[in-house]
Amino acid sequence: MLEHSILGKLYHYWTCSLVFSLLQRIFRPIAACFCDSRILRLLFCEGRAERAFRDSRAAAFAEKCFALAKAFLRHFSVLVDAWDHSAIVRFARGSILRRFFNFEGFFGAFLFIMYVTPHKYWNNLYTVLAAIGFFVVYLLLAAAGRRPYLSPKRLGLGAFLFVLALLLSLGFTHFLRDSLRILLFFLASFALCYVIAADFQSPDRLRRLLSFLYAAMLAVSLYAIAQRAFHLVRVNAAFTDLRMNIGMPGRVYSTLDNPINLSEFILLFMPLGAAFAAGAKRPLPRLLLAIGLVFPAVALVLTYSRGGWLAICLAAAVFVWCWNRRVFPVLLILAVMALPLLPARVVARIATIGNTKDSSTLHRLDIWRGVLDMLGEHNRVLTGIGLGPKTFLYYYRFHAQGTAKVGAYHSQLHYLELLLETGLLGLLAYLYIIFKYVGRALQAMRAGLREHRLILIACVSSVAALSFVGMVEYVWFYQRIMFSFFIFLGILLAAAGDPAPELPEAAAES
Repeated sequence: MLEHSILGKLYHYWTCSLVFSLLQRIFRPIAACFCDSRILRLLFCEGRAERAFRDSRAAAFAEKCFALAKAFLRHFSVLVDAWDHSAIVRFARGSILRRFFNFEGFFGAFLFIMYVTPHKYWNNLYTVLAAIGFFVVYLLLAAAGRRPYLSPKRLGLGAFLFVLALLLSLGFTHFLRDSLRILLFFLASFALCYVIAADFQSPDRLRRLLSFLYAAMLAVSLYAIAQRAFHLVRVNAAFTDLRMNIGMPGRVYSTLDNPINLSEFILLFMPLGAAFAAGAKRPLPRLLLAIGLVFPAVALVLTYSRGGWLAICLAAAVFVWCWNRRVFPVLLILAVMALPLLPARVVARIATIGNTKDSSTLHRLDIWRGVLDMLGEHNRVLTGIGLGPKTFLYYYRFHAQGTAKVGAYHSQLHYLELLLETGLLGLLAYLYIIFKYVGRALQAMRAGLREHRLILIACVSSVAALSFVGMVEYVWFYQRIMFSFFIFLGILLAAAGDPAPELPEAAAES
């Protein structure tokens, strides 16, 4: 059908043209040299450091801790049998509820509830308790032989170094209690990442998890659209420069307190939603799921997040490039054709990008100057100042400049904030995680994992989008987005296919 359309014929003429053939001959040797370069292998391939870490005492210590936990929980494996033979499970097995009355169903349902609950009704302690609970239950199931066991070594050297940097930062904080609170959020995030990476490697389980995330994204987006449709949000001077954006309506935020948080949530999960829709086996569900992606796209527009708009374009470009490079020119043509169709308010908002007269731009520049001044004092580049907003506010007041003397709660730049809070080790460990995890995804894509290929492409696209947004925002200031980021990393690891050799062949799925 598509090949007989105007765009299909244009695409056919393009791929058969002499220009396309010439560009291919130029591109192929350059791409081959680029892919085989030492720099790329250093950034994305496993490398000697990763292999040395797996044989290190630190990795052995982590493995020993997990082994002790499994050995202890093995004494409670009778609880797993009791649950399997309970009246609730027997009833669920005879109905449609059988898909939800299991570990994966409860885990996905919790994530759905976490996202759709409005900000004022949600406490991040709920996520911490749930992360601990799911982590313990997973180890209990692994000890009972019902789930595959994933070695903590598989999280990699970067995760170990990042946790080490978090722990070391406690020695430099001015408010230890607040820093411990943030540390607890990070540890809960790693627990969620580990559980997903360990338990959702099979295509069916991973797709089931994506169905919950798709539903959550749809519900959050519909609520955002309702906020605009029923005039539930007003123009807020804290979110918008009223002088530079005359006539712009209030920016929607849905259940996530802030339009920036909503845009980051959509950037993380919309590519995964596209992969979930494309992975549907039947045409009608695939079409309906694809149509459903219109709602998060509209919600993203209504956030009026300039960084979010640019980032979703980058995510779409990366997605199409990894999926089918030949379609990339068609995407560019469609993007250019869509420019005249943009609403006037959106065009006016885009025009303010980089304008130094915009209050948000000035605010960021003044914050960055103040933070750089903080880092230059007492060699804080190496040690950082510690975790948490209270420590930031305590030191920042002595370095605040210009328009950022009030209303600054973080550095408004993800990488700068990591350097400020955790020092050079924390920043380098974070970058190491990103490059190595993306490398795992790319290697798995090249290995031909067809079941997870679209999910892996979506993960790479989301990493590119969030990395771009991180240049103008601190992505982890809002804890539900922090949890989302590590949930996303767990999905990436699960889709990349980390082996789990300790699952008994005869173990039934609980």
